[in-house]
Amino acid sequence: MDIYILDEKLNTVANYDFYKSIIWSNRYYKTGDFEMIIPLVKDVKEKIRQDYYIYRDRDYKDRIAERPKIIEKVELIENAGENSLLVSGRDVTALLERRAIYPTEILNGNYETCILNLINNHAVSPQDPKRLIDIFDIENTGLITDTIDAQVTGDTLLKYIEEVSADYKIGFRTDFSKDRKKFIFKIFKGVNRFESDSIVISRKNNNLVKYDYINDKQNYKNMAIVAGSGEGTERKVVRLNDDLMGLDRRELFVDAKDLSTTTSEGEIIPESEYMEQLRQRGSEKLSENKIDISNSCEIDPDGMFKFNKDFFVGDEIMCSGYTDFRERIVETTESDTATGVKTELTFEEVEEDG
Repeated sequence: MDIYILDEKLNTVANYDFYKSIIWSNRYYKTGDFEMIIPLVKDVKEKIRQDYYIYRDRDYKDRIAERPKIIEKVELIENAGENSLLVSGRDVTALLERRAIYPTEILNGNYETCILNLINNHAVSPQDPKRLIDIFDIENTGLITDTIDAQVTGDTLLKYIEEVSADYKIGFRTDFSKDRKKFIFKIFKGVNRFESDSIVISRKNNNLVKYDYINDKQNYKNMAIVAGSGEGTERKVVRLNDDLMGLDRRELFVDAKDLSTTTSEGEIIPESEYMEQLRQRGSEKLSENKIDISNSCEIDPDGMFKFNKDFFVGDEIMCSGYTDFRERIVETTESDTATGVKTELTFEEVEEDG
């Protein structure tokens, strides 16, 4: 497998096939990352640089490279015989970490449109030209029908998008268009491959090598008291899942005073809309305090059903290990090291409401 290096202007400056190892992780609603060890020979020192970009030939088709990474850390590994570089970084979506959301943004309407407008306002087409990220663009697929009612101030674009994506169970990715010389951010939903293609990962199907399972309720919260503007008994408060009782009720207090009752232009936000924003904040915080059910497995690359051919990051499949779950793939890690080539999948249990 070859890897390609792009400079800061997205020109291809090198390609290599002699790395010692590479670990490549993609995630559904979080930023992926990579780590590579490559011998310090030829022009590697000049071409492997911070703020340059990297993608794999296996991810390149139709002049689009899927989920390229940005080189953020370069470390020298000294050996008696041959020096190497340990290179690491994250998805190019991490560029959105360089922009803070200010002033306050009100998100009300179609989820995809609102998130893309947020990126547009602060990175793609900002009022202040100094904030422009000229190699970044957005694409509206028109396939997302979910709606959002929220407001945000101060978070970086990346932090907020990761948080709201986890809450809504909607993925995002950034690809590289060679023709446009742009990174293209898009929002997507995974496909239910179990129902459409009957995909099952199991030992019976000879495609499950190893399975790990963790179920941890230590930090679990299922009821939220969300307090917004006002003082004392005058504070605006909403309660989520308030019908839960006794030991089944695990309460979380959410201080949402930062949610303003007016827009950045000074207009008063209707109370019904503001209360919905409080509910959205509570939902986001409960999403951060779920039962930690961790399922992961190593799959046989030569077994029935192949990753990135029959199923992809974000898809729902059936996995039969310690327990049987219809699960969403939220992370994939592909590694090519001295110990061999392997692919690991990390799952998240699909909730009853999908």
